[in-house]
Amino acid sequence: DGFIHPDFGLNTVETFRSSCRNPNATNVPIRDEENGPRIRRCFIPREGRRLAELDFGAFEFKGAACWWQDPEMIAYASDPNKDIHRDQAERIFGVSSDKVSKKMRYVSKNGFVFPKLYGSYYLKIAVAIWEEVEGGLKTTDGREVKAVLREQGISSRGECNSKQKPKPRTFEYRLWEVENDFQERFPVFHSKKEQWWNRYLERGWFDLMTGFRVSGVKTKNELLNYPVQGPCFHILLKALILAVRELRRLKMESLIICEIHDCVLGDVVEDERQEFLSMIAEIMAERIPKLWDWIVVPLTVEVDVTEVDEDWSTKVSWECV
Repeated sequence: DGFIHPDFGLNTVETFRSSCRNPNATNVPIRDEENGPRIRRCFIPREGRRLAELDFGAFEFKGAACWWQDPEMIAYASDPNKDIHRDQAERIFGVSSDKVSKKMRYVSKNGFVFPKLYGSYYLKIAVAIWEEVEGGLKTTDGREVKAVLREQGISSRGECNSKQKPKPRTFEYRLWEVENDFQERFPVFHSKKEQWWNRYLERGWFDLMTGFRVSGVKTKNELLNYPVQGPCFHILLKALILAVRELRRLKMESLIICEIHDCVLGDVVEDERQEFLSMIAEIMAERIPKLWDWIVVPLTVEVDVTEVDEDWSTKVSWECV
């Protein structure tokens, strides 16, 4: 009928987040500069409409702040002038914030922040991020990050051998310094990880902030991931439920057509555009935090929209009023 109809599952993932198949519409690449636009061009709104994407900002870091109750992490996640992914990119690549490109922020987010939240360490992180550097990662002014690092005296990745100390003036050493800085800034998170692991070893189970119990054999990385990933999805799921109710109550024609773990994708009638975006953003950022007292940081929403009848690859930032 001209539409794809994926299956969204709520009972197949151990972390209690959703799943998607036939096809997996939640795994469409965005930062892949070659294939991302090609695939997203296949997704278009209904005639006379726009695609609208509403995304929780720095969602899993905020979820981690709620779970670990680290005062410094909570303060950081609550400051609107701070962006953990951008700020870590500044430290990793040795540039000012205005030189951090979207791709650099993405590499920082998925290459450093998430791995650190879920138990990885500087050696593995250095290897993964260096591949991005070698692949031509660029700053906002078009300079290759590899050249920028070379000006700072870093021209090689380093041995990345756990049996050897990192050598100064290598990327490995830079990541070792950045990791130490991260641990010093969020000391409660760093200390509670071990306490949490030992408690799990004694009991063999744990409860999520949303009340679901997880049990069985888990790796240390899984143990750090599950308590954050599950509740973060439940926040989004509750927002979706409230949003659909509102759309039906107001008899709006705009639709919510997909969820992508921390993001809502809508198919929006042009005449309803502002009402739809403002309403969904208000539900996500204002109503949801009032439902659970464990949400101790503000939730923010980033909005992107396409032009009328344009495909998903053309989305640009939108300011809700």
